[in-house]
Amino acid sequence: PADADANAALGGVSILFDWNAETAADAFKSAIAAGPNCGVAWMWYALVHMTLGDFEEALRCSIRAQTLESTLAINKVMTTWLLYLSGRPEEALAQVSAAIRQNPQIPRAYLYASWCYDMLGRFDEALQTMQTCVALANFSAVRASLAYAYARAGHRDEARRFVHDLLESPAHTSPYWMAVAHMG
Repeated sequence: PADADANAALGGVSILFDWNAETAADAFKSAIAAGPNCGVAWMWYALVHMTLGDFEEALRCSIRAQTLESTLAINKVMTTWLLYLSGRPEEALAQVSAAIRQNPQIPRAYLYASWCYDMLGRFDEALQTMQTCVALANFSAVRASLAYAYARAGHRDEARRFVHDLLESPAHTSPYWMAVAHMG
């Protein structure tokens, strides 16, 4: 299709469900060619570059999406994630703080902020931020991250309680998130 939104949707399906970065990249290139001001296409194209390990190009695309869609706090959250993965937690915190001011109801913003505080060794702030995240979205991955934050902040008993609760919960917690909970 020659439509920017249609190509962006095709690219999203390709990267999320087919795990085909090459097809997704082609779709997003077509989306951007058809509509160079389509912020959604730029944001998803950033995800493709991140998947391929090209964080600088991912950041460039993410920042372009922010420029085009400045009213969407989620774009700042995506840039936060990319900055965090690039080992730039101070810059990531500046991005996520702006996102939270814009929309304080995005749980992922607090999750990434907590990770940034942890990377900087600011464990009490990481814990406090993670508690806010759990208040907004109480699912197993977030509770596992909270267990990690409790342990890193020196609250081992509370961390163990959360790990125990995850193990006893009828909701499935993936092995990855159980490992995160135990790493603290």
